[in-house]
Amino acid sequence: MMSRVLILVVAGPEGYGVRNVWSLLVRTLEQSGLHVVIAVLDLRLVDGWRRDFPGVDVIHPPVEWRPLAGGSNRIWRIVRRGISQLKLADWLDGVVRRYAARGIVLQGPIEALLCGLVARRRGIPALWFVPNAVSDEQFLDINKRIYRSLFRHANVIPVANSKFTDSTLGRGNFRRHVIHLGVDTEFYRPEPDDGTVRERFRIPRTAIVIGLFARMTPSKGQLELVKAAARLQENVHLLFCGGPLEGTYHQTLASTVAALNFHDRVHFAGFQTDLRPYYGACDILANLRTDPEPFGLTVVEAMACGRAVLAHASGGPAETIIDGRTGWLIPHCSPDDIAGGLHRVIADRLRWLEMGLAGRARAEAEFSVKRFEVKVCEVVKTEIHHFESCAGTSYGEASNINVIIRR
Repeated sequence: MMSRVLILVVAGPEGYGVRNVWSLLVRTLEQSGLHVVIAVLDLRLVDGWRRDFPGVDVIHPPVEWRPLAGGSNRIWRIVRRGISQLKLADWLDGVVRRYAARGIVLQGPIEALLCGLVARRRGIPALWFVPNAVSDEQFLDINKRIYRSLFRHANVIPVANSKFTDSTLGRGNFRRHVIHLGVDTEFYRPEPDDGTVRERFRIPRTAIVIGLFARMTPSKGQLELVKAAARLQENVHLLFCGGPLEGTYHQTLASTVAALNFHDRVHFAGFQTDLRPYYGACDILANLRTDPEPFGLTVVEAMACGRAVLAHASGGPAETIIDGRTGWLIPHCSPDDIAGGLHRVIADRLRWLEMGLAGRARAEAEFSVKRFEVKVCEVVKTEIHHFESCAGTSYGEASNINVIIRR
């Protein structure tokens, strides 16, 4: 029987959402019988991946790779970094041949060129699990044109995390898939609040606690939520999880809180490795990214924990939240729109438990890790079989497929 190997190739540090997706992918494909090997391009990150994935082999190129500087323009930075990675093409091609791999999987857009070229050379698919919406702000949509060229000519298959994310790729005659992300509904589940978090921050048990769990950055909407909540007459407290708790944005946020005399009702918990106690301490969760959220993993985590969610209607949350049943959707993330949403939240106070239970049921039915695992396996098998058929070759049962994952 052919050795079954999964190679995860990492190019840079990962945020919360991307790292969670890698964990889901590794878990999913390992359970299908694949052996996981992580190939880290940046040698500075090797120790971190070994620490985070104990028991998994971690390899790296024989020479150190560093991305080329690309200036201030984002698309030029992506192009420069992608070109610099082409130096590793022979190495990646050798890895594919050594393990007789039957596919490549990636998350980062920067790596699409390298993976696509190697996939094209070897006649295998490169499955790109697209973590973010593709920007439409580049001149002449040059980024989308590059991606669509890779989809048509370099064996790159986009697998979007929402219909919204898929729509940002644009129209085109190429193979594509949508797989909503999943959460472990046994890990994230409704639990009684033991009061520890509220006691830590001296939040009264009778207070309404609204949580927003995201990086401290302007696009995540913490500032807009503070301005909106300060208008309410009710005893509303805000609980922010995420960092960094220093820098210009946090200073602006702290100054606004002080100017509004709201300092005793805004609480900064910083980065947390386990959010479950914080979900339990909240009555309502908010996801208020000011630009469209590609998927919104914390939305589904909150639903699995039995919490209704207030969110921006643009992007993934419009696909996960049922307005008025499992949460509330607002058209924009201005302080005025958020304040209007908060008034709806307060008006529905007697329905919070009912809405939380409906959210839990929806998370179990539509956004569980089990459902994600099934969909991923279906797509991987489908695409590898498709390319095997095109090549006129047969490599045995799908469960014996070797897959390379690339970020």
